[in-house]
Amino acid sequence: DDRTAVETQVSGLREALKESDTAMIQAGMNTLVETLSRVSTAAYQAASASAEAEGAAGGEGEAPKGESESGPAAGDETVEGEFKEV
Repeated sequence: DDRTAVETQVSGLREALKESDTAMIQAGMNTLVETLSRVSTAAYQAASASAEAEGAAGGEGEAPKGESESGPAAGDETVEGEFKEV
């Protein structure tokens, strides 16, 4: 499990920090970076696959309600305002 691996590596790094062992800290950081990179890649791929599945289910070419294919609806203009801090 990735979560367990990350938690174990973080606790190992904390121990290395307490001992001020720079070689152990560097090795732990490298391992943690690799694990987090793998986890984030897997999360990104899962989100991408989910978005593709939703896009296919919703039908391609449909614009969200209230928007044309070229952008937001005409009534959605930026309005400037003023405020003062109290």
